[in-house]
Amino acid sequence: MSRLFHAVISADLLTPVAAYMRLGRLFPALSGAAPYRLLFESVEGGKARGRYSVIAMHPDLIWRYEKTVVTMNKTVLSGANRFETSSQKALPSLRQLIRDSRISLPENFPLMIAGLFGYLGYDFVREIEDVPDTGLDDLQVPDGILMRPTIFAVFDSLRDEVFVTVISRQGGLTAAAAEGLLSRVLTALRTGPDDADESLEAPLPCPSSRNHPFRMPNLKRRCGRRRPISAPVTPSRSCPAAASRSIFRSAR
Repeated sequence: MSRLFHAVISADLLTPVAAYMRLGRLFPALSGAAPYRLLFESVEGGKARGRYSVIAMHPDLIWRYEKTVVTMNKTVLSGANRFETSSQKALPSLRQLIRDSRISLPENFPLMIAGLFGYLGYDFVREIEDVPDTGLDDLQVPDGILMRPTIFAVFDSLRDEVFVTVISRQGGLTAAAAEGLLSRVLTALRTGPDDADESLEAPLPCPSSRNHPFRMPNLKRRCGRRRPISAPVTPSRSCPAAASRSIFRSAR
């Protein structure tokens, strides 16, 4: 039986990026599920930010699809990288996983909580249509990966609140572990050290390769030095788009 442990906190002094960085610090001490985490922003019409920003992490299950074969890791919370081959084909397996992941949510909670997150590549279409496999696999990545997070922090920009949840499922987090993890998550969001500004202000690393696409003359000599921000640059005719906004550059 699945249980949802949750809290709603104010987002007045918290941003999605800051929350993502704070929660990310929990995971070196938690398990091998650390690499599986995400921050999704919604954009409407390509111009305006949507209502929700979604942070999801610490999955209890990883579903993977590669060359028509489905494998699942149900022990990811223990740090094990053990994928077992499913006896089902991709579509039945995915439908079953969606059914098994359903959970009742409190009233007015964002519906994306308790969902599956990841991607299905174009090659998944062969589970539905007869399409020849003639393309070159030059990326060498799975054709699909979905994770089932146990921790969510969903920002509601309309209500200016954060919906924080930890999910306990059979075979995953116990109820006691989920309740304790929720307490740790709330502590990290409310009082965790926020060194985002220091991280953003730190000098950029110099490209180590001569073939680096962004390597420029004298870049190595300039790396590692902080420079104060100068006054706005006056827009020129060659940059008409700059007339509608301020452009800053680093002082030499």
